[in-house]
Amino acid sequence: MRPVDVAVLVVYLGATIGIGLSAARRARGMEGYFRAGRSIPWWAAGLSVLATETSAATFIGVPGVAYAATGNFTYLQLAIGALLARIVIGSLFLPAFYRADAFTVYDFVERRFGPISRTLTAALFVVGRTLGDGIRLLIAAVALAFAWPALPLEGAILFVAAITVLYTVLGGIRAVVWTDVMQGLVFTIGAVAALWIALGRTPGGLESVLDFAREGGKTRLFDLSLDPQKTFTLWTALLGASFLGLASHGTDQDMAQRLLTCPDAKASRRGILFSAALLFPTVAVFLAIGVALSATYALAPPIYELPERADRVFPVFIGRELPPVVSGLVIAAILAAAMSTLSSALQSLTSATVVNLVRPFSRRFAALDDQRQVRASKKIAVGYSLVVVGIALVAAEVYRANPGTRLLDFALEVFAYTYGGMLGLFLLGLLTRAGSDAWNLAAVAAGVGAVVAVKHWTSLAWPWHYPIGTIATFLVGILGRPLRNPAT
Repeated sequence: MRPVDVAVLVVYLGATIGIGLSAARRARGMEGYFRAGRSIPWWAAGLSVLATETSAATFIGVPGVAYAATGNFTYLQLAIGALLARIVIGSLFLPAFYRADAFTVYDFVERRFGPISRTLTAALFVVGRTLGDGIRLLIAAVALAFAWPALPLEGAILFVAAITVLYTVLGGIRAVVWTDVMQGLVFTIGAVAALWIALGRTPGGLESVLDFAREGGKTRLFDLSLDPQKTFTLWTALLGASFLGLASHGTDQDMAQRLLTCPDAKASRRGILFSAALLFPTVAVFLAIGVALSATYALAPPIYELPERADRVFPVFIGRELPPVVSGLVIAAILAAAMSTLSSALQSLTSATVVNLVRPFSRRFAALDDQRQVRASKKIAVGYSLVVVGIALVAAEVYRANPGTRLLDFALEVFAYTYGGMLGLFLLGLLTRAGSDAWNLAAVAAGVGAVVAVKHWTSLAWPWHYPIGTIATFLVGILGRPLRNPAT
């Protein structure tokens, strides 16, 4: 890290904290702190969604997928499923949430089934999100530690978390959305700059990279294989990625919260479709970085030793090959991706906990006035930050002990345990008149059990875990007695 790179980081971090301080002045009451008064424009909500899902796992893991010896563009197929999911969410999920005037998406579940289902889905979200974002925080720290060798892995985890907690706790969801907008621009510029320099470092430039990619089969986009053990095929995209997208953006408060900050369902639908339109080029750029680096190091081997793990090559390239300012910008982009993901996680975990798990069961909390509830919520957000940091530190030891683990898969597999049960209940409420509040416990248990079974006793690729868990929950849920007067 050269002084000029440190200066770039300082400017970026200063801007982030400045946005948080500015947003804090407008985050009045629970409505302002958790929903921004439903005043966020659709384009900002869409950019916030994109910035959040473009985590450090994407920034580092996706180039590693394309860089690997057998890597290519087939990962981009998953974006097809993501697009299909967002169309369904915009037309089915979001209108239902707005009709129910849901403060969190789990309010919809309560109005449809009852308090047991609300508590169950909110608890599943809390467990899955804390585990998943602890791993995502680890991935960001791994990237920073390789690009900035003076910073130890544990120090990188604490550094990212400390800055993120500061502006998130201060400004609430408004700070999260507007810092996401800035962070999205930063990591886009950083990714494009890294790709441009990788192409320039390759002898022969773009033409040589394209020739190398064609000869090595790295330009392949579609994989029609029916092998259920393969992760990136057209079928895992159409089914597995679609179910993942429905769960992550329709039942996970982390993504859905910023969509609920729009004035109405129409604006919210525009926001999620806008994020879908930007997803394809964003993922394509990260895959192109991996392909370019594979050509660069094959045609012009470096004087230093490359790491064996494919997902460590890009961080090494950032630290050793990028010129001053650009290096600082790209490291800021990694921070942006990590901070965007963590900030939204802290906000959504806090809102789901306060609204769906604390306030319904604590008369003392419910009796507090609006401002005191906000102050208590900020303390809960700080508590969650400590939990996520703790998970990241534990995951760091697991990561060190399993050198063959691919970080991207590590991050995505975790959510399968909880997403199937959550999505199954939401679809049961949206598509049928069946269901029973108490019986839904058995339905979710069936979904989680199905995922555990296929993960540990079969070799099915992880995208299939999502539809399996969802379908198991849905089918068992239908057996519950019909509701006489469903609220939606």
